[in-house]
Formats: sequence, structure tokens, C-alpha cells
Amino acid sequence: MLKKSVRAVAAALVAMGALGSAQALSISAGNYTFILSNYDSGTTGYPVGAPVCTTVGGCDAVAGIVKAPGSGTSSYDTMGIFTIESIKNETTGQNIFQAGGADGFITGIFGQLADYRVDRGVLGANDLTSTLSTGGVWTMYRTPTNYDPTVGPLGVGVDLVGTAGDPLSLLYPSITDVATSVFLQGRFVPGAIFGDVTTTYTATFNSNSFAGGGQGFLDIDGGDAQSLFDTTALADANGTLRDMFLDVTFNDVDGQAADLGWTVTSAGQIKGSVVPEPSALALVGLSLGLLGVASRRRKTRS
Repeated sequence: MLKKSVRAVAAALVAMGALGSAQALSISAGNYTFILSNYDSGTTGYPVGAPVCTTVGGCDAVAGIVKAPGSGTSSYDTMGIFTIESIKNETTGQNIFQAGGADGFITGIFGQLADYRVDRGVLGANDLTSTLSTGGVWTMYRTPTNYDPTVGPLGVGVDLVGTAGDPLSLLYPSITDVATSVFLQGRFVPGAIFGDVTTTYTATFNSNSFAGGGQGFLDIDGGDAQSLFDTTALADANGTLRDMFLDVTFNDVDGQAADLGWTVTSAGQIKGSVVPEPSALALVGLSLGLLGVASRRRKTRS
């Protein structure tokens, strides 16, 4: 109902030529980078082996592992929350979005990544675990405030498992309960490894400190800004065109994540290309502005 109202008002303002003052998000054509920070929950404690397991069920059955906090009885092994610190057009140098500014925040949830192959090896002082995962969904929301990591993966109202294949079913207080709109939503997709059409996310990390990194390609399936970013302009390792590429580094050397119930904190970037249509650009900017007004009015009335 809210989206229908926004679209109706947007159409009226277009007819009146009133879009000039409603550019809450201005995007020029070019290559863009999202800078993000995360709190992640992941499965750890796999024993030494090459491989340790080669199926989702086999990895679930490995003795002694510590399943990702918040995964419950599911087979999922990687999930968490994130905030977009900034969006920049690398081609033009244009700053598209800055967290906490006039545009508020873009926060999100990801999950439903299941390990299906794990290898752990020790060579000298190096004790490394490598995981290949399948599945995975994510959603970015427009929110008036930033996420609250202190709620944790096991907090009241948190659901990092959701319904299989449905990114909107993942729930986290301070994100989904205050969201004014869905900015983007989508899936993790294969393509990070040449010749591999199964793995949607791959990670390698120190088995003791959890310091490491991960990567994967993303496709966009919905959201108010889908028409701007759903460009299938990036070729993956197999030559298939994708929307975005995610690259993150993570660790918990300071214990900050563990203190809140998470496994690691992480930082990373999402890259892609955008070729906005002027009409779509204006409507996204307008809808974001109107949703902000609607949110403020609701707060005032309450």
C-alpha cells in the first residue's frame, strides 16, 4: 500500500515538474563501489582434513563444529547484518550516498549460505580453513537509524534463517522493524571460481583467529533502486554477466564480535556498474524523500 501511494504521488509531481528538489539519491552512469561494514555469524571448529566434507549434509554432520550463532537447526553457516557506509561512482568521482547524512542509512541482512565443502590444513604456523558455500540471500533497507549490533544473532525478534529463498523473511530489530523501504534485494550467485557453477560464496580464514576474507557475485531481484543497479554488467569467472561483486575481509582479533554474540566483524566493498534512466532516477529519489517524510509524520503523530 505504501509503495502504491508513493508511486501515485510521484506521478503527480512529475506532471507538475516538481522533481527538481527531490533528488535524495543522484546517480550518474559509471562504475560504482559500495563500502560496507558487517557483523557476521559463521560456523567454525572444522577439524583438519582435505576435504573435511563435500556435501551440505556431510558438513552439518562433522563432529565438534560450532554452528553459526542464530542458525538454529538449519543447515546455514554464514549470516549477519551490514550497513552501507558510502556509495561512490568511481568513474566520475561522484559521492552518491554517505551514511548518516541527508539520505539517512542503508542497512541490511544476509543469510542462507550453507557450507558444502570445507578443507582445513596446517603448514608450519599457518592453520587455514577454506569453505565453499551454496545458496544465500540479502536485502538492503532504507532506515532512519543505523543497525544495532548489540541485539546479537540470538536476540529477541531476530530471525537470520527465514524462509528458504526469501530475503525479506530475514528479520533483525533496528533494521526490519524501522525500515521505510527496500532499497535492493537479491541472491548470491555462482561465478567466483572458474568452472564452478555451484559455489556462491568462498572464504578462507585462520582457523584460530578467524582472520580472513571472502567473495562472491550477487544478482539483484527487487527493491526501489533495482532499475538503477540491475545492469548485469560484470562478467564472472565463467563469463556469465552478473550485477555485483562482493569482496570482504574479517576477523575478531579484538573480541568485539564475540562479546556481542557474533563470530567476526568485517569490512568490504560491492562493485558494479550503473546506467540510470532519468525518469527512474527521479522516482527513486522522490520515493526516498517521501518515505522519509511519512516516517517523520508517523513519529510526530505517535
